[in-house]
Amino acid sequence: MPFQKSWARSCASVGGQLRASSRLLWLIALTQAAKAALRARLLLRDDASLIRLELAQLWARCAVRTLGVTIHCRGEPPIGRVLLVANHRSYMDVPVLLSRVPVTFLAKAEIGEWPVFGGAARLLGAVFVRREQPESRYAARVATARLLAGGISVAAFPEGTTSRGPGLGSFAPGLFAVAEKNGFPVVPVAIAYALRDDAWVDADSFVQHFLRRFAHRTLHVHVVFGPVLHSDTEPRLRDAAWCWIAERLAELEGVAPLPR
Repeated sequence: MPFQKSWARSCASVGGQLRASSRLLWLIALTQAAKAALRARLLLRDDASLIRLELAQLWARCAVRTLGVTIHCRGEPPIGRVLLVANHRSYMDVPVLLSRVPVTFLAKAEIGEWPVFGGAARLLGAVFVRREQPESRYAARVATARLLAGGISVAAFPEGTTSRGPGLGSFAPGLFAVAEKNGFPVVPVAIAYALRDDAWVDADSFVQHFLRRFAHRTLHVHVVFGPVLHSDTEPRLRDAAWCWIAERLAELEGVAPLPR
């Protein structure tokens, strides 16, 4: 009996690693195909932003389906141009949100340097920022305002980094100032994964985390879309978004809301 249990565990481990490896290879192939399709379509049509959003959302929907991601969604995904602000747990936040809402993303500049996925992010219109550089933060705010003014929704993670949770980190003020100044609507979004190990944090490399996490058959994530927020000041807008997300995370993660 002990030998049989050990053998079963070994087979399950091998099967899981094969599953994760095949999913990673498939995701790379899907991303390369999306990049090729985008290049081809951009040669034939002028509405580059719409093409990027269309292909990006198709990529995201294919990705979450093949990776075994089950999304439990509450609230109504926004229609029309909005600034989405969400807490940040994992690289999976991007395809999860994108599969529900056609948006481009504000992302840290390091992602643009990743093999395969960095090139895809650039082609799909992501805005990159180096948060330690004031001039880069300013340029990112200008680019975000330009996209929103042109009718393109933008999603951002104002915590600035991922965390395992529970709870919520502080929000950077920059994008809320952009929204307040230009009258852009803001929609808060709470994201919570069923397992804390689903979060991508610390010094874990993308490949290590991906192969470990997607050895499992499924990944469950809860996404809650909030109300449209407007305010006459940046601090009030930021506080309203922070409090709404913190309250939803408290419900989803089973903890009391954190103090602001």
